Amino acid sequence: MRMVDNIVEAVVADFEAKHLERLIKYMRQPSISATGEGIEEMTRILRDDIDELGGEGEIVEGDEYPIVYGKFDAGAPRTLLVHTMYDVALTGEPEWVVEPFSAARMHWKDFGECILGRGAEDTKSQVALIYNAIAAYRDAGVPLPVNVILVQEASELGSGSIGGFVRDHLDELKQADVAWWPFVTGLPNRKAVVHLGAKGLVTGKMRCTAGDWGGPTESEVHSSNSNLVANPVMYLVKALKSIRSDDDRDVLIPDFYSDATPPSDEDLALLEDLAKRIDQQGLLSSLGVERLKQEELLDALNDYSFKSEFNISGLKGGEVIEGGHKAIVPREAVASIDLRPIGQDVDRLIGCIESYLASEFPAVRWETVNKYEGDRMPFSNWAVQEFVGVYRDMGMDPEIWPTSAAAIANKLWTRTVGVPWLMGAPAHAAGKHAANEYIIVDSFRDACEFAVRLLDRLGSATSPAA
Repeated sequence: MRMVDNIVEAVVADFEAKHLERLIKYMRQPSISATGEGIEEMTRILRDDIDELGGEGEIVEGDEYPIVYGKFDAGAPRTLLVHTMYDVALTGEPEWVVEPFSAARMHWKDFGECILGRGAEDTKSQVALIYNAIAAYRDAGVPLPVNVILVQEASELGSGSIGGFVRDHLDELKQADVAWWPFVTGLPNRKAVVHLGAKGLVTGKMRCTAGDWGGPTESEVHSSNSNLVANPVMYLVKALKSIRSDDDRDVLIPDFYSDATPPSDEDLALLEDLAKRIDQQGLLSSLGVERLKQEELLDALNDYSFKSEFNISGLKGGEVIEGGHKAIVPREAVASIDLRPIGQDVDRLIGCIESYLASEFPAVRWETVNKYEGDRMPFSNWAVQEFVGVYRDMGMDPEIWPTSAAAIANKLWTRTVGVPWLMGAPAHAAGKHAANEYIIVDSFRDACEFAVRLLDRLGSATSPAA
């Protein structure tokens, strides 16, 4: 039996008392970036756990929230950089069946034993995974097969600190040979999913305010004057409608897609395989929708993987009063927008939006809130092949997705640091940003085994030379 198999046996034996307990501990500590609640306490917990596991932990102040920086020098020839997020979303949803930070263990729907609570999927599980893997080697008295660099940030507000951190620590980070984001991506019943990349993110607002073009400039006016006074809500809605095609699949802003990279033959082959493997009804059920925009599943997968989105997350203007009515022409209307570009220059995209609005709808202005770029890896990359090999060693045949629409600033790792980037772990969790977020207990045990085996496999990989 190989040494890693012995370590995995110990992980299984100690799972409840040690590894699951670590996840519960992290989930029970609030760390809400929108309010700041618990952030200081969470960063201290992680820093102290790094030190307790034999590493060097540091809390590095950032432009937004701190980075928890950890280093484990095992004297190994290869170094793994693990990028995780320690913050969580707000918990105000009324549908919660448990206290959001109770990390309650219970039988949930058809998934069996689960842990319910904020952070189960996004993102305490990914943090616990890597700490558990390091602890498993420590408890076995076996040196880590790779050196490990931990970079743990608060991302819910848009990863405001990570760019400056990478810039200031670039020489140290360039010691890494590969980067891993251990976000749990598994499906129920041990169905595994691997994403080869992630989209970037641009968040912003489109704002229409009354002015010399029309609309009430001093205060709202009564709607009896709506035949005389222009309405900012109507103007903004007209602008928004002009941006999307009638089938809502394409962005019509000139040059929006001009620097998009078309999928390769390898990418198209992966999509064709996915289309054969995916249960479309199951996909609809998991999304909670009756139908997709696309008639054909292959078209849907292509749009998801290779087309940059332009989404309206919210629209506000005037008053909507339940059980009543306020008859006004509003002074202002605002739309909250998020773009998820893939392989495109985000500054160029913002310029396209601003130019289009200035030309066609000058009363609407664009306000950028946050921006970062994503990137993808080829399936043939050595690290990707080792990564997929771990799943197969565990008896799983993963679905390979060219891209995840989950936005992450992984271009920092692939281009700035210059290393291959990996995403995923086989646990099944769901409900991020919603009530009753959960993770299946047995699947988290699989993910803990996966992390142990990944460190071993990366450490023993023969290509490229370490």
